[in-house]
Amino acid sequence: MRFIFSILLFLKVSLLFGQNTTPVFQPPIPVELMVGNEYTQYKMIVTKQVNNNKLKFFNLLNLEVDHENLETTNFFNQSVLFYDFTANLSGGVGLNYKSFGGAKPVISVLYSKFSKAKGLIIQPTIELTNNGAKELFVLYERVLQNEKSFQPYFRLDAFTAFLKAHDYSFLNWRIGVNRKGLRFGPAINMQYFGNQGDSKYNFGGFIQVLIS
Repeated sequence: MRFIFSILLFLKVSLLFGQNTTPVFQPPIPVELMVGNEYTQYKMIVTKQVNNNKLKFFNLLNLEVDHENLETTNFFNQSVLFYDFTANLSGGVGLNYKSFGGAKPVISVLYSKFSKAKGLIIQPTIELTNNGAKELFVLYERVLQNEKSFQPYFRLDAFTAFLKAHDYSFLNWRIGVNRKGLRFGPAINMQYFGNQGDSKYNFGGFIQVLIS
């Protein structure tokens, strides 16, 4: 815990003395609902600079509700405060809160690069507890810019977590269209559990709204 408080103090000092005068592209916040044959998923990803300085706030929220019993089967909320070492590379501390395992402090590195046409996140994370999980989250999305009303859209986001061995992974695919901050189309979620690689697939469709 002393280590975490030291990092937070460092970030606070950086906020006061490390102002970034170069304007940065602020990606909108995607709020998504995916309805499939197995479960309904709500997802939100926030990557925002704090007052145009070298601090960045990142939040990944994922909630799944099973259709059969109408219960939440998977909940994950990660919040991290990052300090930007370069325009695209950051390091920070935060908190994981999961449906299995509760709340745990984390340390993380983030590579992020966004424009109106592309988005990329590469984020390794380590939970700061005994036998804490080692995680990796990756996101890539692309909007094919054109002058038409509807623009082709693609996204892949992937996650994997290891304890002593593989614990959990997912691959989420989205292929659809983008129109003025509204995205929709077919979707596939692929999940893998434990050492044996037990799998679960969710086929359906998604709708996503971008919030500035």
